[in-house]
Amino acid sequence: MKEVFIKYNPYKLETEVKIDGNPVKENSVLNIGNERLQEWLENLPQILIDECNSKNFKVIFHGTTLDYEDLLSVAKEAKKHDILIECEHIPAKEVGDKEQAIDMLFTEIKNGPFDELRQPDVIRAFELAKSSDFEVNVVATMSAGKSTLINALLRQKLMPAKQEACTATITKIKDSVSDVFRATVFDKNGELLESHPELTLEVMNKLNGNPAVSMIKVEGNIPFVTPEEVALVLVDTPGPNNSRDPEHKAATYRMLSESSKTVVLYVLNATQLGVEDDSNLLDHVAKSMSVGGKQSKDRFMFIVNKCLLNKCPFFIFPQISKPTT
Repeated sequence: MKEVFIKYNPYKLETEVKIDGNPVKENSVLNIGNERLQEWLENLPQILIDECNSKNFKVIFHGTTLDYEDLLSVAKEAKKHDILIECEHIPAKEVGDKEQAIDMLFTEIKNGPFDELRQPDVIRAFELAKSSDFEVNVVATMSAGKSTLINALLRQKLMPAKQEACTATITKIKDSVSDVFRATVFDKNGELLESHPELTLEVMNKLNGNPAVSMIKVEGNIPFVTPEEVALVLVDTPGPNNSRDPEHKAATYRMLSESSKTVVLYVLNATQLGVEDDSNLLDHVAKSMSVGGKQSKDRFMFIVNKCLLNKCPFFIFPQISKPTT
């Protein structure tokens, strides 16, 4: 049995690999460089076979618990192909031990001399990475039924849903323990326009028809999850082929390209499969799925709506208590 030592630092993107106590050769595929673990981990079993001419390995992994769990998943899959990977974990410092240092470093970056590092996209990526929110972006072309899907998940009619373009704003619905949905409303500059202590479909229709409204942030109980450790956020986005605000279209495509923990739930209209608008949007999805390894592929889910003469039900999320990242 070959002993493989892997030390992975997700903060610096540094990977050290040794086989039977010896560093791998300079021309070895196991000289990973600065790639993320999830970009190459799926290929590890075959890489080890090619490198060691064996199918039996003991992998000692020095890294975080989440990354070790990914290794266990790969080892379990490899066993189906008669590749034995016995795993051992040497725990590394977890995220909580480094959050304060990262916050201080990012403050220095924002106060530094480079304007590029103060751009909203950079700040957004940082905030998303350290947030306990788990975003699910519901994406579709015009009238595919994404607002209807969200209403089904909420088990009440809150989002405008018609057989025509009806979403003109970005709405973020965050899970909380509140039995009623509350909303704060913002313009394109992020300025607060109004707030609603009890949101209704009637209010949402008015807000959605107001051209001054760019973002609606909603909080309330999403029935199939609990917000104890991770708060689910459902993001309803305007269809990129029918966006009142050009920035919304840009935001949709930017979100598709993000290498982050955001999940994309793509709703397809079964009565209009293969239309140009879907084709263009799916091209962006395919490009995003082709890079970033397993994690990038796993962040996309697809739902087919309006199939079998509208008698086909939505596929609904299973009961979730703690979404994984």
